This record gives sequence, C-alpha cells and structure tokens, in this order.
Amino acid sequence: KMPRRFGLKAACLLIGIWLIVPIVIVIPLSFTAQESFVFPPKEFSTRWYVHFLTDPEWVSDTYNSLIIAFASATLATIV
Repeated sequence: KMPRRFGLKAACLLIGIWLIVPIVIVIPLSFTAQESFVFPPKEFSTRWYVHFLTDPEWVSDTYNSLIIAFASATLATIV
C-alpha cells in the first residue's frame, strides 16, 4: 500500500510542476523591455502593461471578454 501512495504523490507533484513552470516563466517575460521574448529578461519594464491599459482596442476587447465570461459562467451555473 505504501509504494502505491508514493507513486500517486510523485505523479501529483510532477503534474503540479508541469502546470506551474510555464507560469513562472511567462510572468517575468511579461515585464521585459525587449520586442521579442528573451528569458531571462535583460531589463524590466512595464511598457507592455501601459500599452495594454491605454490602447482602446485592447481595453474594449478585454471588456467584451469579461462580459462573455460572466454570461457563460452564469449560464453554466443555471444549467
């Protein structure tokens, strides 16, 4: 019974690592000042966030996505 539990814990740990590692890489990449992805970033900047929050097209698209997400979550809850 003990080896079976160890195998389950090891599998869960590996799956958890598999899911977390991309997030750990993508978040620092979002703060890069370069035009293309370079890991690790040579310098940090918030220029992409400023661009995202000040471009009307991005703001509108984000608003539409939130409306669709809210509507689908509400419908899924009702169903």
